[in-house]
Amino acid sequence: MQRLRSSVDRWGVGARWLHWGMLLLYGASISLGFYMVDLPLGFAKYRAYTLHKSLGISLLVLIGVRSLWRLIDAAPISVVSSRWQRVAARIVRVAFYIVMWVMPLSGWLYNSAAGFPLQWFGYIHLPALVESNPHIKILAKDVHVGAVYVLMCLLCVHVAAAGKRHWIDRDGTWQRMAPFL
Repeated sequence: MQRLRSSVDRWGVGARWLHWGMLLLYGASISLGFYMVDLPLGFAKYRAYTLHKSLGISLLVLIGVRSLWRLIDAAPISVVSSRWQRVAARIVRVAFYIVMWVMPLSGWLYNSAAGFPLQWFGYIHLPALVESNPHIKILAKDVHVGAVYVLMCLLCVHVAAAGKRHWIDRDGTWQRMAPFL
């Protein structure tokens, strides 16, 4: 039986499910975002946008859960011996959390400033964050799209560091976070 909470040497099931589940949802949402902008006006584009927005709201809720979980669930003891690597890992982790908050919030702000209604999977109607405003719309869209690219860069750094630690350092990093080991 795997533990819900993390131990000194391994991430718990809660942290691992949030980690990998959010990766899949962010990947789906970002992929859908790139796909939908080139669709011609019509029902398919409308459906893609509504799904993208619903995924964004889901991610906003999950980043809230993940942030709270991170506060109450102690992280395993670091296996990194180098101070600069620990500092770099902390910077990347904090940047991830900031971007994971900024991306859905800026999307919601963009949607609000564009004057569109926001619903979560057609069930829950969410309020507009601001009145319709073309200046805020442009700024929020730029932040939203920029956050996508920052997140992808952070992901590349994260994967490269995890790969180095797994294949070069052989320090057990992959086993600590792997979803099914």
